[in-house]
This record gives sequence, structure tokens and C-alpha cells, in this order.
Amino acid sequence: MYLTSESPVVKGAKNIIHETPGFIGASPYEFTNPRHELLGARESAWIGVYLDSMLPRFDIVGPDATKVLNMFFVNRDYGKLKVGGSRHALQCDENGYIMQSGIIGKISDNHFRSYNIFPFLPEDSGFDVKWEMVPDFFIQIDGPKSLQILEHAFQKDFHDLKFARNTTFEFKGHEIYLHRIGMSGALAYELHGSPEIGEEVYTTIVEAGEKYDIRRLGSRQYCSNHTPGGYPNPAIHFGVTSFGPQGMNLGMTGSANEKFENYLMTPYDVGWGYLVNFDHDFTGKDALSKIAEKPRYMPVTLLWNTDDVGHVVACEISDPEMAANERIMDFNQDNPEFTRMHADWVYNGAEKIGIASGRVIDYYSNHFMSLGFIAPDAAEEGKELEILWGSCGNKQMKIRATIAKFPFYDGEYRNETFDVEKIPRA
Repeated sequence: MYLTSESPVVKGAKNIIHETPGFIGASPYEFTNPRHELLGARESAWIGVYLDSMLPRFDIVGPDATKVLNMFFVNRDYGKLKVGGSRHALQCDENGYIMQSGIIGKISDNHFRSYNIFPFLPEDSGFDVKWEMVPDFFIQIDGPKSLQILEHAFQKDFHDLKFARNTTFEFKGHEIYLHRIGMSGALAYELHGSPEIGEEVYTTIVEAGEKYDIRRLGSRQYCSNHTPGGYPNPAIHFGVTSFGPQGMNLGMTGSANEKFENYLMTPYDVGWGYLVNFDHDFTGKDALSKIAEKPRYMPVTLLWNTDDVGHVVACEISDPEMAANERIMDFNQDNPEFTRMHADWVYNGAEKIGIASGRVIDYYSNHFMSLGFIAPDAAEEGKELEILWGSCGNKQMKIRATIAKFPFYDGEYRNETFDVEKIPRA
């Protein structure tokens, strides 16, 4: 099913996108403005949606399902994953660079479910396992009021659902898959199911959320959540070496754009080294065992100096050379961070120490920020570094940036730690 401009999901949107890379159909671009929509994750809740095949579901089923997952992914033994549990799955290439990153949940014994990630296994592999790509709607609701809205919408109690756990429930004769996870950093949930029921699920949540000041999030704003939330994301913060949408080279910009390899990261570079388990064989194990001894980078939040950002904007207006360059505010016009790789070199004095990517305005803290993947010996909170702005071959200038905590948002409603028992039941 693909959305049309008549769908209730896009009704009231200021603009509607009809075609974007990896997406066919109508998409709500913006409903109000970036500040109002994004602050929903801090003040009430926002709801974002995809009802097409952009994020298909893969069901992996069979007696050898666990064996195959262990062979492909760096994580702890999937045989130890409990039903209803989930893993942040990572697949790496032989050099230790991330190929795929996504969520895999366990539905039942020998039955796993993944989103936008699956093992590339030849049909003649000999393993007794099969997987099926299933059309799926994707709805995410993030913010302090998200649980109350869901419970009011479906008249069910979801308090027992812990972070990174999943469950199912029935709605209008259809199974809905509910997962406590999100990208804003705050309390959040994802809902998945048949596109046949997607519009009704969406409108049911929106109507139930009206009294809680729910905000409808357009696609323009969606990718702005990952940076302050502290969730590095393929195609927003780094490149991956897999085939498919995450591995496609959709264009490279920024001062690090000499070669695609500059955008590649290992699990240790982005703070995911804790996910790597060396108790089994997997592709990239030898490389990662060496990288683990001395990681190249570690993640930090970088707060850009607003005077320097203002100077770049002024130069873009007055300087013809800068006007022809990558514009610093472009990310807030058509969301290019989601459709191409952009990364800038980070310097500590004269030394190049890493990259910065995923630049956004965080309206909650009123900072212009990005994630930085930098040398560990330079990662001192409060330290001032410089970001080299401007793609290779164009006019460039350095922008001061201060290292801040990672993840940047760590308020009361941080999803990993928030106790939902503080919230009254519907």
C-alpha cells in the first residue's frame, strides 16, 4: 500500500513529498514547523509514520535461524535471546567496518523478526532457514506522553513493556507489533503491522493524543532526532558497506568527501563495541579483535560555535564562492542527511582527529550540534576543537566546536532508564 495525497496521514501537511530515494508514494513533509514538531519529544509526544515499503519487515524462520544469525552478526549468541527480547544487530565486513545495523527481535523459538536488516545467505547454503520480506507500516511515537497516548488509544496496559522489549496485541482483527524503542532519546515506542490497517492505527493514535498535545512529525524533521538522542545512524552519521538502501552511495558531501572510506565506521568508532561478542566465529572477527585493543574513534557530541555558524551563513550570502558551496543550513530545507552522506573533518589544532556528521538544531537546548567520531585521547568534555566546513574543491573555513556529553539528551524520560511506573495507567 502506498499513501496518496488524500490519505488522512498526510491531511493537513504543508507539503507532500511524492518521490524520494527508497520511497514511493506520498509522504507528509511538514505540519507546523521544526521547533514545534521536534519539541514534542520533550514536552508531550510526536508521531511519525511510514506506511510503504521503505522499511520492510524480514521474518527469519527455521531450525537453523539461530545458527545463521550467529554466523552473520557480531552480537551475543542469539540462542540466549528470550522471546519478546530484541538485539541491536551489527554485521561487519572482513575489515571490521559496519555492513548493516538494525533491530532483530525474537518472536518465538526459531522465529526472528528484523527491520531493514537481514543476512545475505545463498539459497543453496544448506541451512534449514527461510526469510520473507513482508510489507509493513512503521509508526513511531516519542515523548513523555507516548505511553499514556498509546494506552488511551488502544485501551490496553503497556506498562510492563521494558526498554528494547517487544510484544503483540490485536487491533480490529489484525496483529500489531509493539516495540519500546525510539530515536529521540525519550520514552518512545514503535508500532508495526499490515499496511492494510496502518492508516487506521495512525488516526486512532492521533485522535487519542489530541488531549495530550500530540504533534504530527513530518519527514523533514524525523532525522533531526538521532543526533541529540545520541543514536548514530547509517546514512545520517556514517556509511556502511552493505548492499541495499543503507549501503548505496547516494552522494558524498562535506570536507571528508575525498573517498567513501572516510565515512565508514567500526562498532568501536561509534560506541557500539559492547555489542561485539568474540565467543563465536563471524565475518570481521579477526579485524575487530585487533581494533578492540586500540579503537580509532569514540563518539561525542559537538556543539558548534554559533558566532562561527553565523559567519558561514553571512559568507554564503555575500561571497560568490561560498554561495556555490554546500550551504550550512541545507539540512533543514530538504533533509539531505537522509539521502546522502555528509561528514566534515574535525581538527585538534593542526591534527585531523575524526569526523563530524548529522548536524542539526536541537531546539530543546538551543544548540547547533552534530555527532563527532574522534580520537579517544582528544575526547575531553569541554575541549574546543574545529570542524572544517566546505567540500573538497570548494572554499573552506573552520568552525569552532565544543565537546559535550554523549548522549546529549539524558533527561528524566531517557528511554533506557525511565521507570514508567511513574506514569498513571489509563
